[in-house]
Amino acid sequence: MTTPVVRAQGLHRFFRRGGEEVAALRDVSLILAPGETVAVVGPSGSGKSTLLNLLAGLDDPDGGSVTVTGLPMSHQPASTQARLRGRRIGVLTQTSGLVEHLDVLDNLRLGGSFRPTVPGTSELLALLEAVGLRSRARGRPSTLSGGETARANLAVALSGGPALLLADEPTAEVSRDDEATVLDLLRALQPAGGATVLVTHSSAVAESADRVVHLVDGQVQ
Repeated sequence: MTTPVVRAQGLHRFFRRGGEEVAALRDVSLILAPGETVAVVGPSGSGKSTLLNLLAGLDDPDGGSVTVTGLPMSHQPASTQARLRGRRIGVLTQTSGLVEHLDVLDNLRLGGSFRPTVPGTSELLALLEAVGLRSRARGRPSTLSGGETARANLAVALSGGPALLLADEPTAEVSRDDEATVLDLLRALQPAGGATVLVTHSSAVAESADRVVHLVDGQVQ
């Protein structure tokens, strides 16, 4: 049997708000097979970002567990979680994660430096070519347009071929034309055997996925 890229089972996460305990996630399970893209949708406050943080090992569940490529992510030492995240996961956030004092190529080089097989310069330039930024390889992040920044962030997240791509509102800050471009790139550049989770409010992004998971009040509907 093929090992799932992600297996999240029975996730619960609670937060305290004043003197009240609030359930951000309640018994959420999610399995992603190799090659699969899943969109997670729901209203603001439904638990989408909490789920993404648990999958990335940036937070731990109060109940349940997450494995990535068969390796435990939840309730591990922070150093173990960071190592697994660096080796197996690409994270694409709403805001730019580019390091300003590095040019675009060196941002990709940094992103790929944690992977099991560190990508060489020719591989990184090919990735920039694929996202239409080959001519901007030596540009600083502050010189990029909004659409270029979105594509550069995508390239960094995909540098070195992660097994799992986690994307939080990947098209939130781009135009409709750039949204279509980013979606095409997500489909074209997903690593072979990898999987993608897209948290989104965009119907176009959701429609591009293989399946959609609806979260409401911290539960799968």
